[in-house]
Amino acid sequence: MQSFDDLELRPELVEALAGEGIEVPTAIQREAIPLVRRGRSVLLEGGPGGGIFLAYSAGILESLESEGTAPRALILAASRDEVEGLALSLARLATSTGHRVAALDLPWPLPEHADLLLATPEALRRGVEAARVKLDGVRCVVGDGLGRMRAAGMITPLEAVLSAVPQDAQRIFTSLPVTTEDRRFIDAHTHRAVLLPSDAGAESDTASPHRGEVRYRVRSRDEESEVAEMVTDLLDADHDHVLLFFRSDDRAADVGDILGLRGYAVGPPGDRDVPVWLGVDALEARSAVQAASDENISVASVSIDVPADADTLDRRHSKTTSSGVLVGPRELAHLRKVSREAGYSLKTAPVETPAHVMDDVSRHLARVRETLEDHDLTPHVLLLEPLFQEWSPQEVAGALSHLVRAGTGEAQGAGGGADAPSGRSGGTARPPAWVRLFLSIGERDQVRPGDLVGAITGEAEIEGSQVGRIEIRDTFSRVDVEESVAGRVIRALNGTTLRGRSVRADYDREDRTRGVRGRESRGGKGRGDR
Repeated sequence: MQSFDDLELRPELVEALAGEGIEVPTAIQREAIPLVRRGRSVLLEGGPGGGIFLAYSAGILESLESEGTAPRALILAASRDEVEGLALSLARLATSTGHRVAALDLPWPLPEHADLLLATPEALRRGVEAARVKLDGVRCVVGDGLGRMRAAGMITPLEAVLSAVPQDAQRIFTSLPVTTEDRRFIDAHTHRAVLLPSDAGAESDTASPHRGEVRYRVRSRDEESEVAEMVTDLLDADHDHVLLFFRSDDRAADVGDILGLRGYAVGPPGDRDVPVWLGVDALEARSAVQAASDENISVASVSIDVPADADTLDRRHSKTTSSGVLVGPRELAHLRKVSREAGYSLKTAPVETPAHVMDDVSRHLARVRETLEDHDLTPHVLLLEPLFQEWSPQEVAGALSHLVRAGTGEAQGAGGGADAPSGRSGGTARPPAWVRLFLSIGERDQVRPGDLVGAITGEAEIEGSQVGRIEIRDTFSRVDVEESVAGRVIRALNGTTLRGRSVRADYDREDRTRGVRGRESRGGKGRGDR
């Protein structure tokens, strides 16, 4: 199958896809769309960058009736930003099929009357509890990104939503990678879900041969500036031509126009009179690159749109002297997957650190080393474990380092350093006092630290920073929380259900008297004083 017409999508939807520059389905779309259209429950192994959104949304739009109690379909994602992005993408397609799309708790009118409603699990749960949203007419539920939901503490509200929709509703989940936890979740909440792609999770008897190295750069500002900077760097590095790859001719034309305005001469692959080549068909571009290589002409290649699969990555980058990918933060997991499958090692593109921030960087690294040497970090490692299933430890550490430095006024380029003000009034804030709570759920119930953090923050409506050390035993757990919110957490958790078990919460034995004193005085040792 080489087109969406071959998948028997309605002509107006095919036309809408073409208007978005999407004309050839990816492998996962060819497998998933027919099954989704027939109402099958599926688990899709994939993430942003691999066409996973269209793999389920096209099938839903094709089969979903717009008549009946709204909403008819739910699409749930881990964060408001994800919800907003998915809703905008879906709305552009839904105009062709006559369906109405809206996002809950975002600036979309009358979301409760939309055919397809997008939300975070927590926002939807609140909407249902407030009788704002009714789920009686739901025929399809999508959980987009189980790993991201787990990391965000959204699994518990997701389970609450799934228990509230009709039992015969179609259930679609995506995850990358598909973990043992994901499989247990699917088994508990679906009936005979199909895992796609059909070879997902299959272990190859032989490792892919090493074919080369691809460097990636995470998109951090407007795309036009990023592309122009990469082109300049590669041409300055003595490459004769830079070949940019795009998913469609329209995308190539748009970026080519911007580069032309900046003074770059652009043309098709093989045009020796221009430094920048714009490519869409990787096989055609390979011929031009091979011809240039035979004449000792150096060509660097950059995928501006992340390759959809391993074959595309190999076709784009196997013949060039230098290879790179401009990737969105949420596309990294997909890029790692296809690079591994294609036999390429993935490296970050080198970034020159300005000299004026090096002293600040050194001070920051010294504090990190001190923390590694002097503190027991096991509870924090356990808490972050779900993130390690999607991101490398280096990337998780980098994200945490960024949050710490940004939160203390130490971000690079801000002019601050170790002595920069934190932005808080009144000088150094007094560290909060902590108490330990007892929860009647433990390892035997397959509960994880992320589940507890999600339940506590979601039910009690507190910040994740107000939850401290977590200790999970066989039949119970102990969790440290800020003393000022302990009573609220206990009241919120008692009687709730987690992993199918009713939860009982109380002060831990050694902190029960302290919990009573906490209502009279806010004294006591903070976590940093113990």
